[in-house]
Amino acid sequence: MKALFTVIFIVSLSFHSSAQWLPLSSGTDSDLHSIHFIDDNNGWVAGFDNFINKTYDGGETWANTGSHGWSTNRWYSIFAINSDEIYACGSTFNVDRWQSNYARTVNGGSSWDFQSSWGSAYGSGKHVFFLNEDLGWKVGFNTPSGRLWRTTDGINGWDLYIKVDHNPYSVYFIDENVGWISCDDGFVLTSTNGGDTWSEIATGVTETLNSIFFINPSIGWAVGDDSDIGVIIKTTNGGTTWYQVNHPATMTLYTVQFVNDNIGWACGSKLDSGEERGVILYTNDGGENWTEQYVCDQLSTLFSLFFIDGLTGWAVGYDGIIVKTINAGGTSFEGIAESSDKYMASYSFPNPSSNTATIEYKLKTTRNSFYYYL
Repeated sequence: MKALFTVIFIVSLSFHSSAQWLPLSSGTDSDLHSIHFIDDNNGWVAGFDNFINKTYDGGETWANTGSHGWSTNRWYSIFAINSDEIYACGSTFNVDRWQSNYARTVNGGSSWDFQSSWGSAYGSGKHVFFLNEDLGWKVGFNTPSGRLWRTTDGINGWDLYIKVDHNPYSVYFIDENVGWISCDDGFVLTSTNGGDTWSEIATGVTETLNSIFFINPSIGWAVGDDSDIGVIIKTTNGGTTWYQVNHPATMTLYTVQFVNDNIGWACGSKLDSGEERGVILYTNDGGENWTEQYVCDQLSTLFSLFFIDGLTGWAVGYDGIIVKTINAGGTSFEGIAESSDKYMASYSFPNPSSNTATIEYKLKTTRNSFYYYL
């Protein structure tokens, strides 16, 4: 009778962090300013030259969504509620001035509703955000003040329109009542009644804050401009007070996003040997400290990033650049142990009920331990 057995190996491995953002083809050299996904495969990207495209395969290929307004449109923000309902805002050149604009589709991009202006003054739409399919906000500015819109019934229109004292760049709500707007001059606006009224908060910085993100009602971050080192600020009390955190020198940061209390990313640009290059920063300690995770090979700036979960994310920027990660920006295994003293244990025993071998590896890393079952 043939002896049947199971062998168990426990192997010690080491790994180091290796940035793994891989370039994708966007099919355009237009500047891309916003990207948003509803799952691992279905997403949207928007930018200059009236560019709005969609993907069904995680960004490997992109399809044109047809006509959505004038060719001069510059789209700064796009938000996909589902595969059919998508919103975008930006600016368009009308006669002698740039004016705010807005587009919406309810059939996946086959056709679009388009508004060419939010008034007759100079301005731009900067950001659109939805909490669910009914409740959403958009912000922008028409000289000389900022603007905020709110909808409570989705496709049926905007039911609130107010002026705000500062030029807003980003809006984020954690629930139907509590939200924040990041503005120029380092100001943050906060609301506790869904946007009906807003309170002004001086954050202690004076730079434009391009993006704001909260992981819960207390903890949030904002990023922005600084010609020398960039700006990242954090709050732990709902935005009442803010403080600057440690990060590598950058020129400007445009987007920040977290997937939990600790793990987050920000993107923008940095000077590298006197040249401007896109950069992605990463933190694993709640934004107290940041490291460079990725720097673009070519001259560029990264304007927007989006993570659908803790592993899969995309970033977009100048000249149609799109990069993607499927491992949170990159952790690769190297240096599998070869010497016998690295094996913690091995043994065999008869197993008459099976003619297969089960091998169990225990991989020790610098952060944690886990098992592979083969």
